[in-house]
Formats: sequence, C-alpha cells, structure tokens
Amino acid sequence: MYFFETKADLLDTAATYFAAGLASKEFCVWVVSDPITEEDAKKLLHREIPDFDQHLAHRRIEILNKITGRWSEKLNGVLAKGYEGMRVSGNARLFGFHGSIHTPLDRFRFESKHWEEFCEYEHELDRFLAGQKMIVLCTYSLQASRAVDMLDVARAHKCTITRRNGDWELLEAPELT
Repeated sequence: MYFFETKADLLDTAATYFAAGLASKEFCVWVVSDPITEEDAKKLLHREIPDFDQHLAHRRIEILNKITGRWSEKLNGVLAKGYEGMRVSGNARLFGFHGSIHTPLDRFRFESKHWEEFCEYEHELDRFLAGQKMIVLCTYSLQASRAVDMLDVARAHKCTITRRNGDWELLEAPELT
C-alpha cells in the first residue's frame, strides 16, 4: 500500500513500479483515477520506460479507468500466456467490491456504512495474494484520507510506504497471533 502526497509522487512511484514489472516479464495493469488520467499515465510511461509503445502495442500493460474484477481469472490467463506474474496498481477509490475478489468489482464511495466491508475486502485481497504470482500496489491520497481510515487501511496490509516531503517512510504491520 502506498500513501502519496502529490501527483508527482504518485507518478514517480508508478513509473518505477511498472518499469520493474515490465523488465521482470510481468503483465501490468494500471487503473488510473483522479489525479491521474490515462493520458498522464501514457505520457509518463512513454518518457520513463524504453520501448513503452511496444509494451502497450503487445498488450503487456493495460491502462484502465475501471477495474473489471475477477483477479484470479485474470492472473491465470496471463500466467497461461507465459508471463512471470501480474503487477497491478490502482487508486483505492476504484478498488470497489461486491462480496469477493473473485467477482466483478464496481465503483464505490468511501462512506462510513461501507468502510467495514472495504476493510474486509482489503484483508481478503491480502490473503488471496499470499503465494500468488501477483503484486498489488493500492494507492491512497494523504490529502483525501482521514487519519482513522489510514490506520484501518495500513492495518489491512503487510506493509505501507509513503513519501512525505520527498522522504520515504516504511511501516510494517506486526504479525499478531
């Protein structure tokens, strides 16, 4: 999980994250949302990743505005095509839920009545990823998040990174038994 302070922080992190995925022969999916547009994403990746146009043309990376869901099916499909794994990033506002990570995902709003369900979805996603050839970077705006929400979300992930005032910080959740 990644808390970003500025749009530039999010773009810098995404460029490094996806460049590493493409270099590792992973299938990449970037689900963009405010403050990033598809055009922002393509410009950045074109500038930062050699042969990005080829990666895009050969569908090694997808840039989407909406998640279609069914992570398990998507992962099995890319592994069957010979990819080493799958690398995904998206803003938390687009990681909607409808019961399970295995069913289609719809947009949702951060409303208190849905917050508990969202946190459970985050825990379920974390459990699903264990042992899978898939890495997911959930992104959250520091400015758009309430402190209590940040604590809940950080607890749902094994580790949280943030970049504040140009400095990186890493928070690891302790294993509770």
